[in-house]
Amino acid sequence: MRKFSLILPLILVITNSIASESSSQQSEQVFEDRKNSVFRSVDKISSYGASDALKEINDNIKKFNKVSKLVSQAKHVDDVIYEVADTLAEIAESYRNIAQKKNDIFNVHTKELENLEGIEKLNSNSIRSLQQKRKDLLQDISRMERSLISYVSETQKQKDLVSIQGHKSVIKSLEAQELMWVKFNEAQEKLIVKLRANSDSVGFFFHVLDVNAEVYQEAATTVKMRRSAKLALENLSNLVGLQDIISEMSNNWTGVDVLVQEISSADFRIE
Repeated sequence: MRKFSLILPLILVITNSIASESSSQQSEQVFEDRKNSVFRSVDKISSYGASDALKEINDNIKKFNKVSKLVSQAKHVDDVIYEVADTLAEIAESYRNIAQKKNDIFNVHTKELENLEGIEKLNSNSIRSLQQKRKDLLQDISRMERSLISYVSETQKQKDLVSIQGHKSVIKSLEAQELMWVKFNEAQEKLIVKLRANSDSVGFFFHVLDVNAEVYQEAATTVKMRRSAKLALENLSNLVGLQDIISEMSNNWTGVDVLVQEISSADFRIE
């Protein structure tokens, strides 16, 4: 009987260890799955339709600079007026085509932001679940410590002591896991704020494209009516610079990259 009473605590330790390890592996997988889901959403928001649009806009800026130089170097503006008009019309059409992609792009933004907000809610649930587990274990420890004062048998005492020790170890792990979830959620909250700000920038970007498309088209019409090509180009040069907007958006995405890296570096494993 004495031999059995010594073996029983050891069995309990092994059983608790296996159960804890299995639970930890499942939690770690959930953590990694959610991080990967965040990365996928950020990638879709940042890349959907962006590369082609930016390339086309840069091409248009080069075209505009080329005709501006052409006009400034021409001895007689009339010699280049049709080339200028055609180029301005091409740019206007290009901007209209890009602007038409706005709804598709914002549908992707909305869907992925909703996914990120859903993950944020799941993270909060995970934090609350860990807190409840810790609370339950602390209550269990308190109950068992009280029972040690008047334990019925040596075996029961050993079982309670092993359970108390195991519970305290699990609580430390739960606290470490909770800290990881909290850091993850804090970084994700910042990320969502940043992505929403970027979506606003994209909205302004498309507004500028709409305006530019109209202005370039009217400039092309003005040139074709054989009015001043120089005046038309001077008016266009006063438009809100797309290069500045692109640069601002690029800086914003740098901030997003920093937050993504912060989430990516979070390691769930408890040493």
